[in-house]
Amino acid sequence: FPAYSRGQADPARTRQAYLASIAFVSLLLIPAYGCAALLAPVVVKGLLGRGWEGAIDLLVPLALAMPLHALMALGGPLLWASNRVRDEGRAQAITAMVCIILFGAAASVSMRCVAWAELVIYAVRCVLVTRAVLAGSGLGWADILRAVRGGAMVLAVTGPLLVLVDGALPTAMADAFRLFADLRQWLAPVLS
Repeated sequence: FPAYSRGQADPARTRQAYLASIAFVSLLLIPAYGCAALLAPVVVKGLLGRGWEGAIDLLVPLALAMPLHALMALGGPLLWASNRVRDEGRAQAITAMVCIILFGAAASVSMRCVAWAELVIYAVRCVLVTRAVLAGSGLGWADILRAVRGGAMVLAVTGPLLVLVDGALPTAMADAFRLFADLRQWLAPVLS
């Protein structure tokens, strides 16, 4: 927020900072949470144990929602610094209405349905807040897609690789060791 406030005199620099923030957050979170969703059974059983297998179905949509939440959160400070708090408020009010409707419907079905409704709500919120940012910034959706493509490309490589590594591990391997082996494989390119 303070950086965006100081940048009001230089809209080009503010746009550049916003896109750089999106690119950085995407590079970290899209692969991490995408891989968590792909390997939900390994993550849940490896971290929590076999008694938590019921949480596997919940982890997938919740993991997929986290990058959307982070990307949405980057738009709020830019809107505030641009004296466009009302635009964010409108996006949040619409999201609240969608939330009430979806959670009301999903809660009568199952907890799994509630988790998927949460993903939809985060997607709606991300789109609405980002749309508000774009409306007054001179940026377009193509700029946002270019900013997130690095994280998507890392996921496109690491996701299948992790699934292959996980499939190659012996089935008798303890879940915690399996999780460690998968994480080690994922982090190997980053650490070297």
